Amino acid sequence: EGSHWRPDGPCSSCTCVNGETICSQTRCPPTNFQCSHPVPSDSCCPVCNSCLYEGVVHSHGQTFTPLSNPCQRCTCVRGTATCVPHVCPPTPCARPVVRPGQCCPECPGCIYGGEEHAEGSSWFADSTPCMNCMCVDGVTTCSEVRCLSPCVNFINVPGECCPVCASCLYQGTVYPSNEQWEVDECTSCTCVSGDVHCRSERCPPLTCATVSSTSTHTGFLCVSSYLPRFVLSPLSSSSSHLHCLWRPSLPNLRWPHAALPGDVHVHPGSGLRRR
Repeated sequence: EGSHWRPDGPCSSCTCVNGETICSQTRCPPTNFQCSHPVPSDSCCPVCNSCLYEGVVHSHGQTFTPLSNPCQRCTCVRGTATCVPHVCPPTPCARPVVRPGQCCPECPGCIYGGEEHAEGSSWFADSTPCMNCMCVDGVTTCSEVRCLSPCVNFINVPGECCPVCASCLYQGTVYPSNEQWEVDECTSCTCVSGDVHCRSERCPPLTCATVSSTSTHTGFLCVSSYLPRFVLSPLSSSSSHLHCLWRPSLPNLRWPHAALPGDVHVHPGSGLRRR
């Protein structure tokens, strides 16, 4: 009395009332679509929120590859799985292969030195850095690299194929190729393929020809030790007072004679006056 059971599945229901069995059948409401791959459940009516395809449950909106055919792509929409053939991309090699469990063919690649290299890839052989190899249609082709160096003197670097331009050693300092440096105010050097090329600037003659560094008179200076740096010049055409010009970096700057280091000597009879 009062017991309840389902003799014909989840859609039937029976109850014992006063010794009499009363059964009823549940009718599922009509839907606007037909669910072809419903997921079984304990309820009477099918659940179409997901798809049961080849024993695997897929959620609504999911795209999957069926186990029986890797060349199909299926999509689950409200309990119905729709499958279409998969379109394979073109292969760049002449003899593609299809691997087990895959749909689309692919280029086989190359095995070289125990390592696998993709189709179209290139690499340097381990035996020599100057051997370039390429994988084409599953076949490895190697060729020797030709080095074109503009250097006259060069050095070989371990592990590198082509040599590099040699550096220069000058007065205990190493300079890389093509670097330029100053030796003094008048001399600059450049490293060219391991050779040091130096260039000296020639200074023009001084205009103070009658002034000598051997005079003992104090006045103005035109000393040979300052030739690369100083030139005497009058302030004006009518002035007998000379000033020095600093040549390398400040060509337009006039320096008074008092700014020169040491004594200033004038040759007797030069016509120059002391201020």
